[in-house]
Amino acid sequence: MLFRSGTTLWVTVPSQGVFSYNGSTWSSRWDGSSNTYPSSNSILADSTYVYYGNDQGTVVRDTIANNTDTNIGGHNINSSWGNKGMRRVTSLTNFNGYLYAATAGDDWYNSGNGWGAQLWRYDGTNWSVIGANSGGFITQSICSMTVYKNKLYYYAHGNSNLLGVYSRLVSVDADGNITYPESGTIVTDNTVDACAGMTVYNNELYFSSGMNLKKYDGTTMTTVANMGTI
Repeated sequence: MLFRSGTTLWVTVPSQGVFSYNGSTWSSRWDGSSNTYPSSNSILADSTYVYYGNDQGTVVRDTIANNTDTNIGGHNINSSWGNKGMRRVTSLTNFNGYLYAATAGDDWYNSGNGWGAQLWRYDGTNWSVIGANSGGFITQSICSMTVYKNKLYYYAHGNSNLLGVYSRLVSVDADGNITYPESGTIVTDNTVDACAGMTVYNNELYFSSGMNLKKYDGTTMTTVANMGTI
């Protein structure tokens, strides 16, 4: 996992920790020595803190100035998610003054079943969940989150007895309200992967939906290309 903040590049290395690079020198930030969680699945940095989401469902905040780690989320810390299968923090982002964390359940990670994924936000003191299963039905993974036109967007991937495997684009406004820009459209396709990526380019939101690359301008959804035919 890579993240750039100003002139610093932050890198997570499985079972090795988190490292920073200033253009000439690498430095170790968190090597796992402060707790028992060796791998980091997500990372976010600003001028004051680096946040790591690790493979035990915990969010760690590292104060850059003195390299001090503090567990701020997971395992019921600060009213966050508990131990009910929430074993991965798959994505982190800042939006409207909150820190957002996407969690994935351990059962989903190993077998495709169980508690699935949830979206949480942190106000600096406590965490609160944004929709229990905010993709509709059972959301099993949220691996990409992007802020676009004052909304937070992510692609929810899940499963249900009614729909089978499905995915849909989800947006969250500044008040935490959830909407579905695709007007309820649900892609029922086993090839759909919510972890495939999302970014803003030329003032439009681009994301993958199965084999299709789509873009969204805040009003209109357009299929840009079918990656299987390129």
